[in-house]
Amino acid sequence: MAATVQYIGQNNFDSGAGGITSINFGNFTTTATGSLVVIVLGFTAAAAVASSLTYGGTALNLQQNSSGGGANYNWILGTADGVTPGTYNVTLTLSAPISGPAFSAFVYSVQNLPSSIASSIVTNSNHATGQSTGSVILTYPAAGFALYAAAPAVNTPSNSPSWSTATLDAHVQDFNGFEWISGNVQFSAASTHTETCTFNASTNGSGWCMLGAAWNVPTAPPGPPTPQTSGTYNFGPALSDFVLNAYSLCGIKRTELLQQHLHDARLQANFLLSEWANRQVNLWTVDLQSVPLTQGIATYQVPQETVAVLDAYLSVDDGTGTGNTIDRLIWPISRSDYSALPNKGVQAPPTTYWFDRLISPTITLWQVPDKTTYTLNYYRCRQVQDAVAINGVIPEVPYRWLDAFNWCLAARLAVMYAPERAQPLDARAERAWAYAAKQDTERVPIYMSPGLSGYFR
Repeated sequence: MAATVQYIGQNNFDSGAGGITSINFGNFTTTATGSLVVIVLGFTAAAAVASSLTYGGTALNLQQNSSGGGANYNWILGTADGVTPGTYNVTLTLSAPISGPAFSAFVYSVQNLPSSIASSIVTNSNHATGQSTGSVILTYPAAGFALYAAAPAVNTPSNSPSWSTATLDAHVQDFNGFEWISGNVQFSAASTHTETCTFNASTNGSGWCMLGAAWNVPTAPPGPPTPQTSGTYNFGPALSDFVLNAYSLCGIKRTELLQQHLHDARLQANFLLSEWANRQVNLWTVDLQSVPLTQGIATYQVPQETVAVLDAYLSVDDGTGTGNTIDRLIWPISRSDYSALPNKGVQAPPTTYWFDRLISPTITLWQVPDKTTYTLNYYRCRQVQDAVAINGVIPEVPYRWLDAFNWCLAARLAVMYAPERAQPLDARAERAWAYAAKQDTERVPIYMSPGLSGYFR
């Protein structure tokens, strides 16, 4: 996480008096808990050494430097961790009195530092005379942020000082010709960086000083890489792949397979689908059939691949000319129920049907349709399409049933080619089928109501 650098404010102190040992920069308000950074730049007649830099009476950790010589360019850096929101007075105390000091203090609040702000500091400074630009070189240890401050003493004030890369935070002009400027920059990796401040001012000033300070903000170690997935949903082995795998489960190597093995596997795959047709309901084989009815005709052919009829309803045109229909559920009856009907040829809107499960199945309605505007609609389960082992044809089995098909085929082949494995494979096949059958349902509430009509006349 990148550090959040918040510029709090600036204040300056410029006096021609002598014997000064304490400089009060006034109050600064922080709004978030974090670390505090105070940068002090100044010009003094003699080298100035700070004995303390405090915020609200609490001492900051100090770093400082003075150029020495006749014109002393001083910088002082104070830091503290765990500073809570509040208003704090910032005061600089010198170890010895000085005369005519000019100082400026810049205050920053920094959040999201993983360690002490004083423990990862890198600083560098520079100073010169008679120049309109100043620069300082910092070697960033890693990703983090840097704060910069410069103080040119010029005869002609600069109206628009700027940094080469840093964001400008403050620019202050003092009445005695001194100026102060601060800025911050974020960096994403280790590097050596030169930051330049352009004063755009007269070059005949007495000089300038500049400080750069950088902090390393190590990011959290990267987590495990996000696994790369295929992004596809096309897994559907051909029947030939199922056959090879089934024989492997039986302990038969692919190099041992003969034409007889493949022929038996094709037959057993289709016998397996026939078994599943008897263990209904296979939801993936359900479809809707519609049959226009003819007045006076009670019996209608049903497609031969139909295994069971689930629900049936009669659709009648609503008479508005819009093509809308009114649907009414009709009920199944058995052969015995149909045989017991006394007048099988009575014509009226049909209310029941008998599904005669012949090789060529039929549906017989009662009452016999009295109009040609009726349509019989029924949901049926049909048989699964044939399993074919050539040309990479896949079985008509949905994804959720592939594992069951695999184990069930292996269990059937084990009876013929690996009897010693037949029992454990059959148990594994039954478990796989039970898992698939449990999921192959419509997840809706079940409502039960007694049919009392049979008890009354």
